[in-house]
Amino acid sequence: MSPNMAKLPLMRHIVNRGLASAAARALESELPIETSVLANKVQVLSIESQSPIVRVSVQIKAGSRYETADNLGVSHVLRSACGLATSSASAFAVTRIIQERGANLYAVNDRDSISYTLECNLQALEPCLKVLNAVTSQQLFKPWEVVDNVPRLKYELALVPPQARVIDMLHGAAFRTGLGNSLFIPKYLLGSQGSETLQHFVSNTFLGNRTVVATTGLSHNAAKIFAERLGFPEGAGLETSSQYYGGELRKRGKGLAHIAIATQGAGINQKEALAFGVLQQALGTGPSVKYGTNAGSTLAKAVTDAAAGQTATASALNVSHQDAGLFGVVLACEPRVAGKVTEAAVKALRSGVTEDAIKAGKAKLKAAILGAAESALTVTEDIGQQGLLKGSAESASALASAVDSLSSSDVNNAARKVSSGKLSIAALGDISNVPYLDQLK
Repeated sequence: MSPNMAKLPLMRHIVNRGLASAAARALESELPIETSVLANKVQVLSIESQSPIVRVSVQIKAGSRYETADNLGVSHVLRSACGLATSSASAFAVTRIIQERGANLYAVNDRDSISYTLECNLQALEPCLKVLNAVTSQQLFKPWEVVDNVPRLKYELALVPPQARVIDMLHGAAFRTGLGNSLFIPKYLLGSQGSETLQHFVSNTFLGNRTVVATTGLSHNAAKIFAERLGFPEGAGLETSSQYYGGELRKRGKGLAHIAIATQGAGINQKEALAFGVLQQALGTGPSVKYGTNAGSTLAKAVTDAAAGQTATASALNVSHQDAGLFGVVLACEPRVAGKVTEAAVKALRSGVTEDAIKAGKAKLKAAILGAAESALTVTEDIGQQGLLKGSAESASALASAVDSLSSSDVNNAARKVSSGKLSIAALGDISNVPYLDQLK
């Protein structure tokens, strides 16, 4: 906490003057991305800046889509096991080294990948990199530690918000298996994914061909040295399909009705990916400012009118995985108006967008891309994801230019695919008035 003295106008003036006298440093998003591929096929992406904070992200194709019926939930357990004992450090040592140096180390998993990200001061880099190496490539999964981690998994499941849960269900309805696998371990399988299951999954996914190391604030040579020390063997590992089927999942409960409706979208490798991004912004993704009403959104207006004064919110949904995607809408509303709200949202989804909405959508998407690039941590993770899923990475300014080059016909073609596509629906909560899939047109 800063002292009260720093809040005085005079002190603010002095602080601002002091900061203004320093030489300006280029943002990570404006610097070139250096790329290398090691002998074991690990891809290394780096942005060398003068930042005193270093970010290193190890991203691996080991998401939930690679699970089978025999190990459902293993990617969630694997992510939660970050920080347990390794062959070179105990769980206590991992925590102590990171915390003593004021660093941050965490793991994130999604359907395509799992990433281990380190953020630390340049002076504390060497010991922190050793810890990142250990938790990424030297896991032991001691049976007693895996068992002791079950309460943490229960706690994480209890914290999953209904919006995330219904989108997770939507994937299951749309893809069934592969991309349809849940991000979260089913409650009935808690404690069933033991050390052998985890080791087997890691041995089939933590391979050079499936790994990207992305860094900012670190020289490219240093990034390559770290990537080599991971010691991942070369190999392609597990593969999975991503066929879109379309379907329906419903789970009754209490409270508001949460509904997610989507049709087939575009994967990150497909040329329509940016067009679907513009279409999402054109339909509306919620208020752009705090406490805003999003009154200009076609989708929001349709849902608000249908709710007739009752609580109802809507946001366009656009999810792009490596080779497939979903495009639709996420709703939350009072149960009594769920039927009218759902029908209005589907009608708005299938109605297309105007030329003015497309222009606004392009501006909003560019703002979102450039705004996210102001965070060096986001840039690090983003170039890693691009390298992992696309094979190469583009800067934020290049992506913004690509958005500018989109024509109205590109966005309208995406809208027509949504209009004619087969729907999927997931519903959670008090869904007594939510229409079934065969009732939606």
